Amino acid sequence: PSHDKAWSLSAGAEAGLVQMALDGSRMITPEGTYQPGSIQHNDPFLTSGNIQSVAPVFSAGISVHGRRFYSGISLQQIAWSDARFQAAAQTSRIRFSRIMNLYGGYAIRLAPRFSLQPSVLIRTDWTKWQGEINLLGEINNNIYLGMTFRGYNQRSLDAVCGMLWL
Repeated sequence: PSHDKAWSLSAGAEAGLVQMALDGSRMITPEGTYQPGSIQHNDPFLTSGNIQSVAPVFSAGISVHGRRFYSGISLQQIAWSDARFQAAAQTSRIRFSRIMNLYGGYAIRLAPRFSLQPSVLIRTDWTKWQGEINLLGEINNNIYLGMTFRGYNQRSLDAVCGMLWL
């Protein structure tokens, strides 16, 4: 049938703001002095009160889907942005780094009502790379059972997860 060769292309974009707060009254520093009613962090980057910051967020992605194959790429934090916190005479900065996600998978039909769907995800900030391998079984188009393995390298297994959707 002609729908076997149907492909779709999707794209998305995000623009917004992230708001962050830092509550210094809930923190303790190694050099601080803490008496009832008095907070002295002795840290020029940390205030004893609540400070807030707002930073822009820009992300975009594109994906291709076929009847059995899918793949996509997204880029988070396209524009470098910072959340800045002013404390005393110093400014603390949290820098949001760019993250690229690249994924792909394929559905292998093993029986009329059963398929296996292996997929892979690679995530990087161009300093660290993290890979994820997934295997999902689909029964009757509505029951899913699978596993995920994720890690940074051969010696660093970050997560092993089981999945079940009914």
